Amino acid sequence: MTIKIKNAGSTDEHKVAYMIGADKDFAKTFEVKLLKGRNFDSPNDSASIIVNETAAKMLGVTEPSDQIVEIPAASGGGSYEPLNSENIPFRPRIIGIVKDFHFQSLRDKIEPLVLAYNNNPIQVIDYYSVRIEAKDVQGTLDKLKTVMVNNDKGDPFEYHFLDDQLALFYVEDERRQTLLIWVALATIFIACLGLFGLATYSAEQRIKEIGVRKVLGATVVNLASLLSKDFLKLVLIANGIAFPVAWWATNKWLQEYAYHINIEWWVFGLAGASAIIIALLTVSYQAIRAALSNPVKNLRTE
Repeated sequence: MTIKIKNAGSTDEHKVAYMIGADKDFAKTFEVKLLKGRNFDSPNDSASIIVNETAAKMLGVTEPSDQIVEIPAASGGGSYEPLNSENIPFRPRIIGIVKDFHFQSLRDKIEPLVLAYNNNPIQVIDYYSVRIEAKDVQGTLDKLKTVMVNNDKGDPFEYHFLDDQLALFYVEDERRQTLLIWVALATIFIACLGLFGLATYSAEQRIKEIGVRKVLGATVVNLASLLSKDFLKLVLIANGIAFPVAWWATNKWLQEYAYHINIEWWVFGLAGASAIIIALLTVSYQAIRAALSNPVKNLRTE
């Protein structure tokens, strides 16, 4: 959830940050690195918080010790009822700073984050996270269910795997990827059919020229190259048109992500080489067949 936060005693306006309820095992479970200060270690830390690097920069905090911040009682976006019914601000002490980590989609920049101890006056934690081994997952879940029932009989046992939850951020990307793969395969297949037809037509139109060249000493390699080079020119022209469009579309898509790679030149080089190889494989059958044909028969037919 989101909260508002500022340095206690400051005249600055409250700034928005995210808040996660945690305990002393949170950092170990999620492999979060503590940079400065200390971790939660006792119930007395209910009046303490840990912030990430981004939140520390937002608050101007360089050392966590003795730094007190202010969180209004009605800090959230209306999605919860604060325990502080007297509307008195919660003034916790920052005891630690952790390294920035992703807790949202990679489309978003890392936002300011506050880790508050599990019995803080702002938020009640009604879930827990467990790191388990991959073997005997069902047996582990049964044991967790027993623990849950013993501690909270009123609520059903519900669980989610973290990788499944993270995958939900990218469902649309996976759908788009599947669609683009099938469209690309269909496009390549149709293009190969067109190239094959053009190669067949070109060989038929130049059958007399091929016969004359072969009688005059042209080799199979020479004739196959003669028939293929015109198609290679078309492929190179197509690449010249497609590459700028592909570069623009790919970069536009990557801009949706706050953290993304840059498209390297070798990606287009590899795509161009693949296109040339596919084109050569497509037209080579007809080119070699025409080059191996009997020139006497072809000339006699003409």
